[in-house]
Amino acid sequence: MGGEQTDCRNSGGIDYERVGNIVFPTPFSKLKLINSDIEKLKHNIIINNIAVWGGMMPECFPGVDRGCDFMRDETVIEQNAIVTAEATASIAIQKKSIHGIYGSKVLVSGFGKCGKAIARVFFCYGSPCHGDGKEKTGKA
Repeated sequence: MGGEQTDCRNSGGIDYERVGNIVFPTPFSKLKLINSDIEKLKHNIIINNIAVWGGMMPECFPGVDRGCDFMRDETVIEQNAIVTAEATASIAIQKKSIHGIYGSKVLVSGFGKCGKAIARVFFCYGSPCHGDGKEKTGKA
């Protein structure tokens, strides 16, 4: 299994019969495909029963039922938020090597799933977290 990369915008050389999965970038729109290319791609996905993986896929895009739209799967979204929060804390610990992060005040800008997970992690390190102008108690 080599790591072959093929640009699906120039899909003339792809043997779709040998493709089981296609992983698209997030968001899907980064591909900048024109409508005729999207229609050819959809056709090949359907006739070859290909699983599609990516984020922010167009509604009703074929193959997502066999794969996953990462931005619509609650488990993936929640796990991504946790990993992001842990990585953020890890980097903060590395960068604050002299003073540490315990007790540091943390302002979390944005309180979506990632922001809430980041606030929970920092709160566990004894750092009072603030977001959207209100102090969070760790129940974020």
